[in-house]
Amino acid sequence: MPRKEFYPNRAMKIFLYIMSLSILAVSVLSWSIPIALVLNDPVTNNIILWVHVITVLIGILLIIWVPKYYNSITYAIDKEWLYAEGGVIWKRRSRLPVSRVQMVDLNQGPWQRMYGLASLRVFTAATGQPTAELTFQNIRDAESLRDHILKLVQEYCVDESGLGESTKDRTTAHINRERTVEVFDHLLTEVRKIRRKLEG
Repeated sequence: MPRKEFYPNRAMKIFLYIMSLSILAVSVLSWSIPIALVLNDPVTNNIILWVHVITVLIGILLIIWVPKYYNSITYAIDKEWLYAEGGVIWKRRSRLPVSRVQMVDLNQGPWQRMYGLASLRVFTAATGQPTAELTFQNIRDAESLRDHILKLVQEYCVDESGLGESTKDRTTAHINRERTVEVFDHLLTEVRKIRRKLEG
């Protein structure tokens, strides 16, 4: 199966704009305007003015950063691996073998339900903690993607060590084991023949 790439939905960009700018505005305006109205002196007003200028500059940086962050996110799946990549300043690249997947969790908050989106969290037995090892955020058709991942996982069987092997590899191993038994039986027969000749 070729590598299938996909991306978060565009609605994620809208969500990032709304949330980041709202948090910025509320965190500054909620205290700066009441202080300016109550104290009403020139020094306080200058300080509040500079706080608002810095807030506007941070808002401009957020407006520039959000599309760059959104465009940096790429997800991919192939027959053996799950991939997630993203980040503007610090890039994060994650790769997880399908054979290690233990659980795929689908999350959908109120905002995501409005846009028909969801996030998939992929867990392995190796983490030993409630955090996902890989996350596909704000994607459409998350249920069909989850089913696809679980179908890939079913093609693998987990051995006692927690590491997976494909069912195809198990079939090959079974055939190799049978062939090894045949070779040993043949060697044992030859050794017995040699023994009889030496004794007799």
